[in-house]
Parts: sequence; structure tokens; C-alpha cells
Amino acid sequence: MRRSLLTLCSVTNTSYARCVSVGVCTDPKVLQSLTRNNYYGNSEFDKFPVISVDWYQARQYCEWRTARLPTEAEWDKAGDGTGNRPEYIWGDVSENKGVWQIALKDTTEVGVYPENKSVYGAYDMNSNVWEWVNDWYSPTY
Repeated sequence: MRRSLLTLCSVTNTSYARCVSVGVCTDPKVLQSLTRNNYYGNSEFDKFPVISVDWYQARQYCEWRTARLPTEAEWDKAGDGTGNRPEYIWGDVSENKGVWQIALKDTTEVGVYPENKSVYGAYDMNSNVWEWVNDWYSPTY
């Protein structure tokens, strides 16, 4: 069976909570976000990315989904595409179209910025949350 790649940038609080509810995953280490005291477990943020999970929790979630974390090289390729991409996913203009909103200083709902989609169809690779990969960065990898 071919295993799919999975990144936590697109894993919502609801998706992660399902894994917790069946006893496979454990709750995030912190249940609030930078500006929201009641984040994980609050239905208002169900479609927002899960945060405050460590690498082991991310790996456990992926295994529960019959997936795996991408390698650093796969992650880079998914964001860079053909390698002839502008500096930013949306073009060379440095306007703030990142998911992490400077004004909010917090996360936004998963998938609400289609202009940030990579050429491979990956959403939210542009600063919504920290992303885990399966290995360490190496310039010679």
C-alpha cells in the first residue's frame, strides 16, 4: 500500500481531536493560542490548524491516518514546485498574503487563501503554523 504524505499545516483542531477521542493521540501541549485563551476544543476554531503538538504527536497522528510526515526535501519541493517559482507562492510582491496574519498575530482558518496554493495543490504552506517533517534539513540531502 502506498502511504500518503501528510502535513500538520492542514490538520484542523477537529481532525486532530478525532485522533485524541479514539485514544491514539494525546491533547496538544497547550490548549490556547497566542491571542485566544480558549482555542483547542472550542468549536469556533474547529477549522483552524492544530497547534502545540510536538514531532512525536505529529508522527502519531500521521500513522493513525495511514500517512507519514514528509521529508524536508519533499516539503521544500511541495512549496517550491518547479524551482522556477517567484519568491512568494503568490508572486514576487511582498505584500502580506501569508496565512499568519500580522495584524492578528495568530492562526487563520485552514484553506481560506487559495492564492497561496502551491503548484502541487498544497495549502497553507505560507506561515500558518510550524510544520513538522520526518527528517532534519541538510544542504547535501
